[in-house]
This record gives sequence, C-alpha cells and structure tokens, in this order.
Amino acid sequence: MSTQSPPKKQYTPDELAALRKKVVADPNTKVIADSLKVPFEEYVNQVMHFLAHPAAEPQLQIVPDAELEAKGVKIPKVEEVKAYFDERLAAAQLTTKSKFADPNSQRERVTGALPTEPPATAKPEEVRDDLKAEFERERTSGKFKKF
Repeated sequence: MSTQSPPKKQYTPDELAALRKKVVADPNTKVIADSLKVPFEEYVNQVMHFLAHPAAEPQLQIVPDAELEAKGVKIPKVEEVKAYFDERLAAAQLTTKSKFADPNSQRERVTGALPTEPPATAKPEEVRDDLKAEFERERTSGKFKKF
C-alpha cells in the first residue's frame, strides 16, 4: 500500500492558456494579489507556474524584519506573541475537561465551551423598563449566582 498521491495532471499549452484567462478573469485573483501585496501579473505568473509544474514545491523565503516593515507589514513583538499564545493556552485549559471532574456538575455538562447567555430577541420597543430594572436588580443581588 503506497502513501503517495496519484500523479497530478499535466496541462497542454492550450489548456494552460485557457486556465490563464480564467485566472485573470476571476475577481478573487486581484483581491488575493492585493492582500499579499504582490503585483497582479507577478501573482498570475506564480499561479500559472504551479499549474504548469504540479510537482513543484513552493520555496520558503526568509526576509529581514527591516524589509517587511518597509513593505508595511507589522512585525509582532516577542511579548505580543507570548501574550497571544498564553491567552490561547488559558482558554484551552478552561474548556478542557478534567479527569477528576464531577459528573453531576452543571458546568461539566457543557461540552467544549463555557456557557453563554442566549442572544436577545426582543425589539427595543417591546422591552418594559420596569421589568428590565427588576431583572437587573435580581440578577445583581447574588441570589441566582450558581458558580
């Protein structure tokens, strides 16, 4: 049993010309080229290169920070990257179920996420101010705090 994928199709020159027209006509091509900050023609040429040579691997380019900043790319600081990963780790730890969790706990019945309140469906003119004030008073009084 082989783990290799089947060989990719080799296009004829006529097929490549038709594909180039499709790529150029596609409005997403311009959007992608702009988001990558690559000239449109250069981006189209890259796409066509990989269509013409399906076995080709993209090259990794290492660019100095100064060049990236000159092109307008924001380079994150080490502290920002650390804070980003710390935040994701903390969120993952909150949502991961412990081996020692209480199976009868209401909090443990929520799978994969912390409980959230449902979105409000009433229109502003349908909300009674007196009931809204009473609800807020009851909600903040501490009577209904379960956790």
